[in-house]
Amino acid sequence: MAVGKQVQVLVQQLHSEKGHPVVSWRQARERSVWETVGVSFKNATPVEGVIRKKIKGGFTVDIGVDAFLPASQLELRMPQDMNKYIGQKLQFLVTEANRGQRNVVLSRRKILEVGQKELRGKLFATLADGQEFEGTVSGITDFGAFVDIGGVDGLLHIGDIAWHRIKKVSDVLSVGQKVKVKVLKIDREKEKISLGMKQLAARPWDSMDERYQAGSIVAGKITSVTDFGAFVELEPGLEGLLHCSEVSWTERDQSFKKHFKPGQEIEVKIIAIDKQKEKISLSLKQLQANPWEEVKLRYPSGTRLKGVVTHLTPFGAFVKLAEGMEGLIHVADMSWTKKIRHPQDVLQVGQEIEAVVMDVNPDNEKISLSLKHLSDDPYRRYRTGAVVSGVVKRIVEFGAFIELEPNVEALVRISEMSAQRVENVSDVLAIGQQVEAKVIKCDPQERKIDVSIKKLEHERERELLKKYVNKAERPTLGQLLEEEE
Repeated sequence: MAVGKQVQVLVQQLHSEKGHPVVSWRQARERSVWETVGVSFKNATPVEGVIRKKIKGGFTVDIGVDAFLPASQLELRMPQDMNKYIGQKLQFLVTEANRGQRNVVLSRRKILEVGQKELRGKLFATLADGQEFEGTVSGITDFGAFVDIGGVDGLLHIGDIAWHRIKKVSDVLSVGQKVKVKVLKIDREKEKISLGMKQLAARPWDSMDERYQAGSIVAGKITSVTDFGAFVELEPGLEGLLHCSEVSWTERDQSFKKHFKPGQEIEVKIIAIDKQKEKISLSLKQLQANPWEEVKLRYPSGTRLKGVVTHLTPFGAFVKLAEGMEGLIHVADMSWTKKIRHPQDVLQVGQEIEAVVMDVNPDNEKISLSLKHLSDDPYRRYRTGAVVSGVVKRIVEFGAFIELEPNVEALVRISEMSAQRVENVSDVLAIGQQVEAKVIKCDPQERKIDVSIKKLEHERERELLKKYVNKAERPTLGQLLEEEE
């Protein structure tokens, strides 16, 4: 305020003790400001103010009285750097006004939206897919960046920034940066524009077969590690997968993540390329000779070897051999005669055992082992027509089970016990009784042996009769009985 300047004042008192009126410039100014605020609020006309300081949730703005500007109402989208607006003189719309509570709420965003709507209408009238623009990055989010292409923002998704993987948008773009973009998609109903940057650059997969072939040895950098493998960047935009099964010929290390870290540089071999699906399969172990081929030559089927049980599963036991490879003993190959429900019933982790090699498959990197083949299949020792002896172990309604040797039983049906009709098995046989019978059927696959006492007795009777058939004198009953004894 300077001498000679005309100002408006509010008369507070006409005659003071000193004999002159008492006036207030501040109250007059405040009344004028509130009148302006009221008109602005009613007519939606802008007011001018200076952003003074940042407070919780927004800013304090001096428009003649203190007003509140929410942070969300400063720009079209939330600004990242709030402090740069302090001290700026800008225009605002009054969205709330209450003189009694001395409360004024402002918005700059509503003014910007009006201007943007006009620009948007003009731009959408000529906008088409495939158009290229030089724009300015106006905002950055976790999922991409907003780019101003002439007063209207389009979304540049993180996946359309570059052909290679980008973790954070802020690593490659910054607010205010000039970028060239291409219009990918226009939603005129929702007035949304999708933009792309990578579409303006050559796609690495289009020419990759000029630089990479299956069997090539290449260098790369690990970009990410998962439970099933590691992704290796061969060049920006080209990644391959090093599956955990392609790390070592012998080790099945479950702690894959401990050995590989993002940023680590490694040398790998390309083992497969699927250009259509954009997939490259890599291998570390195939940089060395396949030891499984040597194992197949060293251990033909039937070879006996020793190993240590490393772990048990419901379907079998894994055994580590001297070469570091692991073989599998399937639960079905643990016993000829017993039904093994779980390998732990037979083996323990850390136990050293002997087993027989059944098969070595270098392609699948598998060795099939067997415990039961350390001895012959007992069921193959019993041929049809052979005479066997055993002890009655169980009696059932339709026959009896005779133990020929430990865990090998034969069934004699009730119809095969005697030439005479048998009504009750217990009338002919008793548990613990030693009997002889003839094998009438043996099925090693089904693990079944059927025997007949009746046929053995009948055969022996015929042999006795045959001894005397060529003699001049027929045998007496006493002689026949003596022969049987």
